[in-house]
Amino acid sequence: MDLSNFLANAEPPKSVLEPAFGTLHGSNHHKACGHFTTTPLTEAPDPWEPVAPLGGLSEPPPSWPWDAIPLVLSNMGEAIEKTINVSGEMAGAAVLGAASIAIGNKVKIVLKHDHRQFANLFFMVAADVAGGKTPATKAAQAPLLDWQRDQREPWKKLCDAWEARQSRVLSQIRGFEDEAKQLVKGKGPRDGAAIEQEITRLRGELTERPPEPVLFCADATSEALGRRMQEHNGAIGVLSGEARKIIGIAKGRYAEGGDIDLWLAGHAGDHLRVDRSAKDKPSYEIKEACLAAAIMTQPDSLQSLGASEPLRESGFLARWLYLLPDHNRGSYPVDSVPLNIAEAYSRTVRALVDLPPAVDMEGASVPHLVGLTSSAFARWRQYHDAMQTEIKTNREIKCSGYLQWLSKLAEHIARLALLFHVVRNVEAGEFGKIDTPEIEDAITLAEVLKVHARRAFALMGADLDTARARKVLAWLERSRGKLREWREKEKLPPCEAIKPRDLIRYEVAGIKSSKEAEAVLMLLADKGYVQAVNFQPPKAKMHLLFYLRPASLEADL
Repeated sequence: MDLSNFLANAEPPKSVLEPAFGTLHGSNHHKACGHFTTTPLTEAPDPWEPVAPLGGLSEPPPSWPWDAIPLVLSNMGEAIEKTINVSGEMAGAAVLGAASIAIGNKVKIVLKHDHRQFANLFFMVAADVAGGKTPATKAAQAPLLDWQRDQREPWKKLCDAWEARQSRVLSQIRGFEDEAKQLVKGKGPRDGAAIEQEITRLRGELTERPPEPVLFCADATSEALGRRMQEHNGAIGVLSGEARKIIGIAKGRYAEGGDIDLWLAGHAGDHLRVDRSAKDKPSYEIKEACLAAAIMTQPDSLQSLGASEPLRESGFLARWLYLLPDHNRGSYPVDSVPLNIAEAYSRTVRALVDLPPAVDMEGASVPHLVGLTSSAFARWRQYHDAMQTEIKTNREIKCSGYLQWLSKLAEHIARLALLFHVVRNVEAGEFGKIDTPEIEDAITLAEVLKVHARRAFALMGADLDTARARKVLAWLERSRGKLREWREKEKLPPCEAIKPRDLIRYEVAGIKSSKEAEAVLMLLADKGYVQAVNFQPPKAKMHLLFYLRPASLEADL
């Protein structure tokens, strides 16, 4: 039964104030409890109980651990945070992602003989509109773009020389083909075998166009990304301040042909072969695919990923390091990133990009191998085993997506420790072994990432009403003064109370109907954030009001 219809048709209670009960639209929502009163109320009538969380997003994110991150990256990240006025999480993901892309597949950590990992990481930041995603990404990627621009002119000269050489060879091939045509007519100075031999030799001189020097893509299908990876010795990055399209491609095309296979292989460093029958899209093969990513999007885009069963079951969602910062932008900052900090950051990132690979006994290029000291390995193994115990303990409590993510956390710690170690030592050019303090730094960051992962999987698993309720609650907190004004204009007490139609009028959280508005407000009432009260003035229509929890009680939220 519709709650408002139920209350409208109910007989007024004999007392001024007594409870009335009803079920919301016959849905599966909890039973809604409200009060019926004929006396104007300036405050909610019931005592306020402690609130219940609106899913994992109610767990506040901890402070970003800048002290655990190499100084050159933390200096730049903190400068981005302060001068662009973004969250520490967003700035941190941007600089760490840029460093991971710059390292590529040139270094590996050796956990044991048959367990080695690149320093490639997948970061995904979900922040609201106007959260500063684009300017933060732009600041972090500047050294990568500078490197690409510096390589552009030499690359164009290579292309000019290549085109001239191709033109010459193709012209020679056409000449021999003309001779072959004459030979068919019984003319020509050479025999057919000699002509075939020359054509075969010349075709062997034809080569692919020199690949454009690119370190990362911002908007690419997996097909295009794979070909970029193949052109650049098996490593490529994805860096984007607005990755809605990238996420849409992975989510929407998966069922049509495994569009995320490249992401899965690229994260794990697996062998990748892609076979195509089209002549304009030849097959390609990558011995050890290496993909790093730092992308930013909006919470609703992240939430949509959780609705895809193939993405969940494939392990795609478990590979990302999620960050869901609180919106904290304020007044426009007047300072810029200090020049000395930007230069030091740029110098380090360029050194990572220009780091030459190691060379094996046969002269082939191979990754540098970085081991751990015995104490560092012992600490890493201890954390690994603790994660397995945590997974076992929480198997019946936590969602399967989060537990799957948790199973990969020890591996991510190894990659983070490798990234920290390489960044700190790249300019010296000697890497040595990773010691315990760098493992501890990686663990410090991992503990922060665990909180964000719980928030992310809570968002991905949230139903629409819960997702809307979070947005409505944030809007209500900002609108307390407006609510008092609106109620006073209606000749009601100047109370902090919302009506369903207020949400509809301003399309808060995309709400467009009374059914949607009441569902969200009743959910907030169930959780203790608002109280439902029905005010029936004499000879006037009933008002359905939802009183906000007093600001003085916000400490227990």
